Amino acid sequence: MREHEIGRLENGRLVVPTEREYKGIVISNPTNEQLKFLRGYFDIDREQINSLSIPEFDETTHMAVDVYFMNTETNKINKRYDIVEIPKYDEQGVQFQD
Repeated sequence: MREHEIGRLENGRLVVPTEREYKGIVISNPTNEQLKFLRGYFDIDREQINSLSIPEFDETTHMAVDVYFMNTETNKINKRYDIVEIPKYDEQGVQFQD
């Protein structure tokens, strides 16, 4: 499986090119630069993402959520972890509202 170096953000979700996009665009086997230009992808800051560690938190009440964002200084996609409360549900599977 390909380790992606480019991606784009859609509603805060990281989307990377599919193999179909690499092979299915009229340009046979487009380069990353062509996909960036044609499809709106950006470089993924792999160094920043690979060096990132999850902060400590109480795993019984909280969870870590991946958050991808555009770093406007480097024009690359970065990642951080947000620590959020684990949702609580009743017996019918309905989430409690605070």
